[in-house]
Amino acid sequence: MLYGPIKEYEVVKGLPKTSSKRVLKFRKSVSYKTFRRRMFAILPKICVRCLSENDLQLDHIKPICYYWSLRKSPMNIQILCSDCNCNFKKADYVTDYRSNKYKSEMRIKLGSKDIDDIVNWLFGS
Repeated sequence: MLYGPIKEYEVVKGLPKTSSKRVLKFRKSVSYKTFRRRMFAILPKICVRCLSENDLQLDHIKPICYYWSLRKSPMNIQILCSDCNCNFKKADYVTDYRSNKYKSEMRIKLGSKDIDDIVNWLFGS
């Protein structure tokens, strides 16, 4: 099973928020497009919430506007369909739909590489 119990909690109060302009610039960048392509290549192409295979999107579990340092972290990514991403995910909440099995399989796919090696591979650096 890809999905597990929903782990949802509000973003820690008082965290500095990255500007929406900076987040948008990141999402339009070549490095983010490379990251998306490579994440879709290694992750199961199925929504981890509803198991749909249609209109899939990458979702940052911890919102990058609050957790900017995790914007390039493969372990901060889950695949959701557009309905689940837009209708069930709250902007100022951390929502993790992934099961422990899913997380373990992702670690195996990424190998025992150092996190810097993974980021370099994902971003082509």
